[in-house]
Amino acid sequence: MKLNRKRFSVLAIAVSVLLSLFVTGPALAAPKDTERIEAVGAEAEKVAKESGIPIPKNTKLVRVVKSKSAVPTALFAPVEPNATIPPPFWWDLRNIWTNEACGTTAFRSSSGAGPGTLAMDINTGIKASFSTSITIGKDVVSGALGFNVEGSVTITDSYEVEVPAGQVWTLKAYPYYTVYHYEIWRDYLWPLTDQLAGNGDARLPIGVCFAVYE
Repeated sequence: MKLNRKRFSVLAIAVSVLLSLFVTGPALAAPKDTERIEAVGAEAEKVAKESGIPIPKNTKLVRVVKSKSAVPTALFAPVEPNATIPPPFWWDLRNIWTNEACGTTAFRSSSGAGPGTLAMDINTGIKASFSTSITIGKDVVSGALGFNVEGSVTITDSYEVEVPAGQVWTLKAYPYYTVYHYEIWRDYLWPLTDQLAGNGDARLPIGVCFAVYE
């Protein structure tokens, strides 16, 4: 039965390779409709710690906004047969699970004194990324997860906040990701036993994390 499953898997991969030849486009724009989560005060600090947003020394975190854009699902990359099926085994990503996190490096920053409005408009490309504990081709990971793990997504968003009189606030924008975690297996033909070879993660940009500091 396992041999039949392997043959079916090889056939499925071959079909996916043919289909992938028709998929193009390195960067896709995310629509403006967004889903936002906003937190202030102590709740903002809690959200920041859970999401990975840094809180620099000698600063107070005023609020955090996690703004998710509608990222297109067709951010695919072609899958190369030789990268996917190296004899006598092929790579298989298993036990995939996801969570959401903010990047730790801001890609935009702006400061202003009150009273006044501190505003920021975002229209920029943010790259996906991946890392693995062993060396495998990016096309293997892209094919398994369904998006180009080195592609770029154009995120469009905006945010503004009222700064009180006598205070100086700083507004920073961090990438917002869906993080894919996975195990990497060597998938052998029967009667050999599959082997766990390593693990990794990949980050797909889905929006912006805004943080306001005093």
